[in-house]
Amino acid sequence: MFASCDMSGFYRTTDGGTSWSVIDYHQISNVSACYPAFDRVNKNLMYDASGTTLMQSNDEGTTWSTIRSYTTAGDGNVLRIYPDPFNGANIYVGTDKAIYLTPADALTSTTVAKVVAFFISNADTKYEYGGNFEYIWRSSNNGVNWQKVTPSAPSGIVSFCGGSNGISKTTLWVTGTNGRVYLSNSDGTSWSAAPTIGSHQRISDTLI
Repeated sequence: MFASCDMSGFYRTTDGGTSWSVIDYHQISNVSACYPAFDRVNKNLMYDASGTTLMQSNDEGTTWSTIRSYTTAGDGNVLRIYPDPFNGANIYVGTDKAIYLTPADALTSTTVAKVVAFFISNADTKYEYGGNFEYIWRSSNNGVNWQKVTPSAPSGIVSFCGGSNGISKTTLWVTGTNGRVYLSNSDGTSWSAAPTIGSHQRISDTLI
């Protein structure tokens, strides 16, 4: 488990939080804008971002090395990292300005700004999803082309997540700025508002 603070400290525990070690500042710092991301196959491999720089660790977060920096593109901080669970060579990176697909040293960019969440479905057709504060985007060709599949009701998006049974069903959820939850069982093609029970309460946040 990892924790970061606004003074650039980055901390690691292997015993459920009983004891912590600080990771060398010279290797990685300024990580509070992005969550760590873990490879689904190789337990030793993980990713995080040091501000505008995508970082990689091959020893469960003990030591870190640089993959690439997005400073030259003027993107600002890396906000989310999502290794493709079905193709570990593909890493989806969301910055202030775009989605990047980073296989090895190649770089493919879209114009989807400020991505806050990714999800990849493997039911029937493999779809890649990226959600920012305004829209949900979907790709069916490993991140090369993207289209909007956002529910029309929310004026903005607080959070986005998805789940799949790996066979025939994928469900997507969006929390709108109006406090309602919207879901789709059609790969984002159509959406409906989730029913409420009793008096309506505003949802201020959901897990990403």
